[in-house]
Amino acid sequence: DVKLLQYILNKEIQTEKLPLTGVFAEKTKAKLIEFQKKYNLEPTGFVDKNTLNKLNEIYLKELCPIPEKDYPDYFLYPVSKNNPLPLDYIPSDLINITGKVLTDGIICLRKEAADALLQMLNYAHKEGLKIIVVSGFRKPEIQNYLYLNYYRVFGRRTIDIIAKAGHSEHQLGTAVDLDSYYSRTGLEKHFEKTNEGKWLAENS
Repeated sequence: DVKLLQYILNKEIQTEKLPLTGVFAEKTKAKLIEFQKKYNLEPTGFVDKNTLNKLNEIYLKELCPIPEKDYPDYFLYPVSKNNPLPLDYIPSDLINITGKVLTDGIICLRKEAADALLQMLNYAHKEGLKIIVVSGFRKPEIQNYLYLNYYRVFGRRTIDIIAKAGHSEHQLGTAVDLDSYYSRTGLEKHFEKTNEGKWLAENS
């Protein structure tokens, strides 16, 4: 959450860039105060309710953007390591599914994918399972931010763990990452041993 806050503050306040540390220290607090002043919010230096509402408004534009350019329908485009999407491609029919199912933050998907996902998760819910959607559509800028974070930890192995910007199915708006609400496995392999993981293996 703090890394995302730092990412937004860097985009909104054009002063010295904050390193994306994930640590809420004095520099992040000072930049947050600048952000609050910019939007006529009380400069508390903390993410209070009004500040959170403004951040969510900005996050929504980042996570559910409106396309600025017309492209063909890439719904079934075979994006891969060797077959990238245009970096400025944004699907034309993204919808916000936050509040319709369990999500970790704001999640958007193309409508057809969202409708199918909601139907599947409703079936799981009826069977007493809680599956949480932890990511959906991602802009290439956010994909690149994630890739660089992974690279700092895994080095060259990163290419086999997460896609580079422009090479991710998340940019199509048709892919999601799922987790168990109860276990929160962090997208690790042992998710397959949870009740939610077993159900998805059989039903997805």
